[in-house]
Amino acid sequence: MGNPCARVIYSPVTSIDNFWGQQEISSRAISAISKRGMLKKAIVNNEIDSEIPERLCYRVRSQPARIFSVLPECYCYPANRVWLDYVTSFFIRYGCDIFHVGHGGALLSLKKAKKNRMVTILEKANAHPEYQLQMMREEYALLGKRFRKPVKYFYKRWLKELEVADYLLLSSRFAYNSFVKYGFDPKKLILLPLGVDIDIFKPGRDRKKEEKFIVLFRCRVCFKRGVQYLLKAWDILKLENAELVLVGDYAGDEPFLAKYFKNKNIKFMGAVNDRDTLIDIYQNSSVFVLPSIVDADPLVTYEAMACGLPLIVTHNTGSMVRDKTDGFIVLIRDAEAIA
Repeated sequence: MGNPCARVIYSPVTSIDNFWGQQEISSRAISAISKRGMLKKAIVNNEIDSEIPERLCYRVRSQPARIFSVLPECYCYPANRVWLDYVTSFFIRYGCDIFHVGHGGALLSLKKAKKNRMVTILEKANAHPEYQLQMMREEYALLGKRFRKPVKYFYKRWLKELEVADYLLLSSRFAYNSFVKYGFDPKKLILLPLGVDIDIFKPGRDRKKEEKFIVLFRCRVCFKRGVQYLLKAWDILKLENAELVLVGDYAGDEPFLAKYFKNKNIKFMGAVNDRDTLIDIYQNSSVFVLPSIVDADPLVTYEAMACGLPLIVTHNTGSMVRDKTDGFIVLIRDAEAIA
């Protein structure tokens, strides 16, 4: 049952409208900690495993997310996470040993946990923020578009969180290396790749050669995930009896995408949060493509692999794909290579 002396407070600090995958990761983490008898309290704002005792969870019900939703995105999501940080800080108590929290809304809670002599673990779902900024400045310059920097107040909080935490939990070697590059002691970095339930995500029926060739992109549809190069590759190929399926919400890059909306061979599905529908989409696709400019081991790559799909990714996608074994790893910004 684990060490009864090691008591954990867990707060994923996920946004109120996050997609199914993030909820699944948080729910399984909380469940595992609970089954080992180590969970003191989990602060959540979405559905979790029904086996977890209700007394061990605090569900954040009165979030001001609707108030923040009227703000531009650069303010909305960070403001919501700061609120969750504020709520979480009330549960930091003496008598607990470990505080595990998601990056982006944890500064107040981390400081309080450190004051109470708790070991703090900050879960970071991407590369170092400075590296992300560098890559996206370059990308927007190449596209001839204005890059909107993060709001300084929130950005400083994010950097400070990385400094305050005892350990950073990273899910890919790509992200790990970015932190080493920016001077972080490897002893502070914990590399723990994600996983996927292969009893849920699994191959479907064998597809016939004459069936439509379906290329699947599932992630936020934005420049950061390299969708612009996938669309260029699609233009280059001009395949017959083929369809490009884009699953995910948009990140303000719709003007760039507008010219593709009328293409009958491209299907924009928006966000799909129903698990059964997602599995059906995976199983009926031919190949999965995620040519990210900067990312870090997205859960969607595991789901696609578990469903038997070959993948085309970049090194910067940060996935576990092995080149020419599970699929292909191409250079970033290379539409010809994707094609």
